[in-house]
Amino acid sequence: MSGDTTDVFFTTNQISQSKYVLNGSKLALDDIAKQSNYNLDEKYGRYLHKGDGKTYGIPSSPTYWLVFYNKKIFDDAGVAYPSGYWTWDQYVETAKKLTNPSKKIYGSFMNNFDANFYMIANQKRVDGYKKDGTSNFDDTAFADSLKFYGDLENTLKVQPSYLEYESKDCSRELC
Repeated sequence: MSGDTTDVFFTTNQISQSKYVLNGSKLALDDIAKQSNYNLDEKYGRYLHKGDGKTYGIPSSPTYWLVFYNKKIFDDAGVAYPSGYWTWDQYVETAKKLTNPSKKIYGSFMNNFDANFYMIANQKRVDGYKKDGTSNFDDTAFADSLKFYGDLENTLKVQPSYLEYESKDCSRELC
């Protein structure tokens, strides 16, 4: 479109990746890989960006979802440090134990980045777009994901509210 010869571009957002496939901005890599006798699945496995059984993207760098934690907050609350993988239920239970509203300490903090809003749907590998190019946000995985994120602040109160976050009116450790 710009008249240049760009053939590689970087995008990390899975919703955007799907949009580019649907509007024809990305071409499948399978034929090129086959001609070069290069096995994409063997090399990158589940990290490939696929759609309609075709490969449209390879990872340029891994993105990890992880938890950073403040040992002092854990120590002060008498809560054991996390080890290994957590379930979301374990994450929430730990956040409840750490939260101390009188000190404006919250057991959970996730920035209000759009990727966090659909994190659960992403883990379930639910695409943001349907094959016809329309939004797939009516899939229950997106409703579940948004509800989980919203519940952290609104129902469970283990995370700063949007207003606290935006006004930086929360614990120094979190903002």
